[in-house]
Amino acid sequence: MNIKPLRTAALSILALATIATASSSANALNRFTGAAPQANPHLVQIRSQVTTSNISTAYFPGGKFVRVNGNTWMEQGDNGSIFNFVQMSADANFVYLNDASRNVQIAIGINTRKIHYAERGGQFRDLYVITAMDTGRSGIVSQNPPRVTISQYSCNEGIPLIVRFEEINGQFTAYASHDSLPEIRLPQVVSGSGNLFESGSYQLHTKGRQAYLNFNGIEDSCVLDR
Repeated sequence: MNIKPLRTAALSILALATIATASSSANALNRFTGAAPQANPHLVQIRSQVTTSNISTAYFPGGKFVRVNGNTWMEQGDNGSIFNFVQMSADANFVYLNDASRNVQIAIGINTRKIHYAERGGQFRDLYVITAMDTGRSGIVSQNPPRVTISQYSCNEGIPLIVRFEEINGQFTAYASHDSLPEIRLPQVVSGSGNLFESGSYQLHTKGRQAYLNFNGIEDSCVLDR
């Protein structure tokens, strides 16, 4: 995926564009530069009742993005986390959100069925698979429950690491709780060996019975208990 930074007059936010030549996309191109994910024509047919204009909720493993009212959105995690966003723009394929307090940008892909994420106006990457979408009128359009596996590791000095792996549509997300702290959500990223999950300054690398948790430059080595 080739997604580049967003620019606005007030701040640097999202960027996802190579959006078609429709007039509705022309307005978005005034704000966004670069290439957006390609829309899937089959999904357009299946999910034509959900658009960037009428979508009210986008569900993903571990939470959802909810349109509170107008251009105000909220990310609600199943673990109780809440983040507030403002909708900056929308075109035929994407709803573009910004959290100015954290300088985090989100693009909700109606046709890609993914949540795309960037920080400080940087490159976008796939964050979540959208498991369902709600228009606020017709209810949930589709729902694919994730497959869940829970693994428990013992780390240095006997510190426990519990990881909840969720898989949906071939995409994995790890929810890691280290030393009984609240879960950290870590989407899977490309890795040359083993499985790599990361978000911000946190990184989890698993291979066989081994797991390595790196947080803020500090690494803890762990072994699978069961």
